[in-house]
Amino acid sequence: MNQSNDNKKECLPKLPTGISGLDKILYGGLDVNYSNNNKEPLIIVIRGNEYDNDKNMLAMQMLYGIAQSIEREKKQYESFSDWNNTPVMYSTCHNEAKLNDLFLDFFISSSLQQIIKKKASRDTSVSLNSNIFASLLFNCLKIECSGISNHKNIPYTAITNNVDAMIGDGIIYYNRRTNSLHMKVDLYSDDNKYNQIYRRSEDTICKYNDRYYKNPENDIFYKYTGLFFLAFNMICKHSFKSLEAKITDDKHLIGVDVSNCKNLTLVDLNGLFDKLEDSKIAIIVVDSDAAVPENRANMIINLSQEMDHKFVLKHIHITKSDSQDFFPGNHQYKKRDFGIEVYPRKELYISERRYLQRALVYTHSDAVTETYQQYLQLQKYYQDTPTYENYEDDLKKNKPFFSLFPKDYMEVMSIDLLNRIFIPINPLRHLHRKSNEEEDFIENEYMYGNAGFVTAVVGKANTYKRFLTFGGIFGSACAKDHTLIVMMNKEESVIRRRLICPAKPWKIKQKMTEYCRNCYRYIHFMNICMGNITPEEFLYYLEKQIEVPYDNDTKKRVRRIVIDDLQILDFCFPRLKNDGLFLAALTELCRVHDIILYVLCDTSSEMYPTLRALADNVVFTRKDNDGHPLIFVEKFAGYTNTPSKMYCGKVNNVNKLFKCVENFTNMNSNKFEFQSNIVEFEDVDESVFEN
Repeated sequence: MNQSNDNKKECLPKLPTGISGLDKILYGGLDVNYSNNNKEPLIIVIRGNEYDNDKNMLAMQMLYGIAQSIEREKKQYESFSDWNNTPVMYSTCHNEAKLNDLFLDFFISSSLQQIIKKKASRDTSVSLNSNIFASLLFNCLKIECSGISNHKNIPYTAITNNVDAMIGDGIIYYNRRTNSLHMKVDLYSDDNKYNQIYRRSEDTICKYNDRYYKNPENDIFYKYTGLFFLAFNMICKHSFKSLEAKITDDKHLIGVDVSNCKNLTLVDLNGLFDKLEDSKIAIIVVDSDAAVPENRANMIINLSQEMDHKFVLKHIHITKSDSQDFFPGNHQYKKRDFGIEVYPRKELYISERRYLQRALVYTHSDAVTETYQQYLQLQKYYQDTPTYENYEDDLKKNKPFFSLFPKDYMEVMSIDLLNRIFIPINPLRHLHRKSNEEEDFIENEYMYGNAGFVTAVVGKANTYKRFLTFGGIFGSACAKDHTLIVMMNKEESVIRRRLICPAKPWKIKQKMTEYCRNCYRYIHFMNICMGNITPEEFLYYLEKQIEVPYDNDTKKRVRRIVIDDLQILDFCFPRLKNDGLFLAALTELCRVHDIILYVLCDTSSEMYPTLRALADNVVFTRKDNDGHPLIFVEKFAGYTNTPSKMYCGKVNNVNKLFKCVENFTNMNSNKFEFQSNIVEFEDVDESVFEN
């Protein structure tokens, strides 16, 4: 029997909520699974503490994020065409002015974050050397503090002409208390009328929508932020019964906040569920103790908090989802200026979805035959888009076999180990050569174990750990690869002073050339201040840095990360130190993004054994009696024709350990080399190494 057209389900995408951490937990967003014949709404219950408005904010963010997702997909999917894409929030406990202000602060702060991202990635799709963006949100006709400010460093002309760029640089920022933009005049200035720049021009998102959102095709706000100026209606301060009566069947994205209603019964809430049957997606916000008919809810989200070492941790926990998969457990969240921010638990980074279900495919493949998934993983670094036909053709030619035994690499002697570890070749510059000859097969560094691999550089203080690692950083910069140095509570200015090219430390009096400046363009910093930061929050923000591209090029992202250094976790980061899975999650995050990770660590660190076990390359440093650096290679992830050996390299002249050739072969680039020929390598016995 043929299925009628009414019963056919359109293949719809998941709808992201706009809360990136929550979407990650939901494996991409909400599964609406809507068809013309399926009129049942997707009903989500959010339960939370009655004394805060986190649950209200979460509900509004989710509704608005879903509306944004639908707006992007309307043209491609017929099922979304009849949706009323204007969310509405009904509330018995908050007045309309408060909810409008709360939501608008979130929306504006989120918009400013998008401008900061565009500026950071040097996005040229829009001009930030103007006040076009700011004038959409703020009254830019008058600088509020002009004529009254006691700050002499407020550049009125620059603000008038380039306020968008100053927002992107974090010089001008938004304050929720004053609903205004303020100028950062010094490190310790308060937000007051003396540094107030522009006021918010409207007090509701609906007024902005009425002003701007006439033709989505020409929506300039969307071009700047990727967000639509969609309306969001608030209907508030009614009793439960009167509010219930206001819910109409023409509203498809509905939020109902009844969290202050103490005497609600199951009968009341069942009646509310009945009223929502004509909606498409509905979110009900209740107190944590409310008796909810859980059998009628498609998804239940609990918000909770706990005191841990006199520090409040807030968690989001999906306790039910009958319509889609999700990653279970408590996930940390925080309420920021730009709304609720969710940090998926660290186990998500070290768990591969459906891995065990696919295990039969992997376990019954042999040692040299790639599965199709492995083939796609490797091929993503090549210029041509791979096809299944390419996969079959490569198998017939035994290319996977020859990739395991690259003839040139197998001839590597121990003297080349340091170069392979610290200055791996950029794989994107060494692609497959188009040839039918097996001997012409060109390997790339991803096969050698550099991409996504972890190198531990371990030693006592002043044994050249940072010197060796910085050499690798400059080698990577010469190849135009970006490096992110993650400083664990270190003073950035100190690290900058130490960041002298190791190929030229003894030529410091020489003028910095254009080529030197080009190298420094590829080196970046991220400082993590000491405190109660959790592994989840750390990993979340690190991944955010990884995701933002450089130079307006989506392919230019962080290629290597340096953690400087691990020992300080023992004293300044108790939550990171005491979490046994933190390092495992960090290394897996880098593997997923194909990032080379270098971790500096003192041998006295409590985390040293864990790092040593997890690392793919392990390098130890110390000095001999004459002060010469000794470099021990305990573990090497690449190919070697002498397996199960440890090496010790003695550097007699550290001044010549690195070499930089400027304007190499007239190609307007540098060639950076590890001068391994000056390192006296010898095999060492394990007992000698341990001593």
